[in-house]
Amino acid sequence: MLRRRILFIATASISACIAIGATSCTKSETPQAPTTSPAQPAAQTSVAQTAAAAQHAAPGKVEQEITISPDGDNLYWATKKLEVKAGSTVKLTLKNTASTTAGMPHNWVLTKPGTDQQVATDGMQAGEDHNWVAEGPNVIAHTALAKPGTEASVTFVAPPAGEYTYICTYPGHATTMNGKLISK
Repeated sequence: MLRRRILFIATASISACIAIGATSCTKSETPQAPTTSPAQPAAQTSVAQTAAAAQHAAPGKVEQEITISPDGDNLYWATKKLEVKAGSTVKLTLKNTASTTAGMPHNWVLTKPGTDQQVATDGMQAGEDHNWVAEGPNVIAHTALAKPGTEASVTFVAPPAGEYTYICTYPGHATTMNGKLISK
């Protein structure tokens, strides 16, 4: 339920992203009201509070813009560490700087801590029709697949303070195309 609430907020930001001409956005889901119970950990309450605060922000107001690219034709990110403010609205643009002769498409997928390898495996099962990304509770945000010389963008609410892994889930890329997003 909480994941759907966050996707609802991300979808509102994505609508603004589309309005300003972004090349891609995340898949939206039908929003549902979050439910909390006394048994929920404090970290989930923090996510709900962050999501609620973001919903009341001005629609489409991007507080931080980030651009990331691969290291040319190498299977590494040129930037291995990104920093964001927890709860802020972030627009990330993936510029695929790989040469067209190399033909290496890439995506950018932000994962929950400790789930990057599972997200990569799930992405392979999702296949090309889904940009090699399996939507699910371990995927916080992602871009579409960007072919060499193109861009893909995603707008999302930065997760609660902590360290998160981002990867490219194109088959075989996640092993070396990974980095850390630090949310403060």
